[in-house]
Amino acid sequence: MTPAPAMSFQKFTIPGEPVGKGRPKFTARGGFARAYTPEKTRNYEAYVKVCAGTAGIRLVDRPVYMTIKAYFRLPKKKENLSPATKRPDIDNVIKIICDSLNGVAYKDDALVYRVDAQKLYSHNPRVEVIIS
Repeated sequence: MTPAPAMSFQKFTIPGEPVGKGRPKFTARGGFARAYTPEKTRNYEAYVKVCAGTAGIRLVDRPVYMTIKAYFRLPKKKENLSPATKRPDIDNVIKIICDSLNGVAYKDDALVYRVDAQKLYSHNPRVEVIIS
């Protein structure tokens, strides 16, 4: 009986305060509505791509499992340390990370079949991402 192949993983860190995916904004010109992505979301998505590229994240064409740990700056009131319940919502953090990695870590985020995510506090705000 041959042993199962070891699961490979890729890991990288996004320094700074975590950002959630912003809702699309709408504008009307000439009687037509147009949706666009907020600038803060576009900038953070580009930042995530740079961090992933710098870490040597490689494109895969298979289903992936992601672990995301979002570390937020410690609150001023120390009695609210656990669990981390500040904004943005964890689902919006997951969404911005998954969307950012399209074409970088995987062909499409439809290949992400499972995500484990946590919001935590730290003196060093960041997002740690593991793709397996």
